[in-house]
Amino acid sequence: DLTLPTVRDPQKFADSDQVSAWAKGAMRTMNTAGIIGGADNMLTPKRLATRAECAAILQRLLNSLLVLAEQGDQR
Repeated sequence: DLTLPTVRDPQKFADSDQVSAWAKGAMRTMNTAGIIGGADNMLTPKRLATRAECAAILQRLLNSLLVLAEQGDQR
């Protein structure tokens, strides 16, 4: 699924307290940008991502970078 996840404040997920302190800022940034999202009100930060999830995250990140590059070209 390459669609953007629903963006919400990572603090509002039921398991947000499981996000490691060093990762909280990055998780917030990636969630706000729509790159990483949770399902069923869970982030599951301690679970390993599947290959499909990693591919979807990379695709969303690359799409975001392309949009930023295009916006930069228009300025």
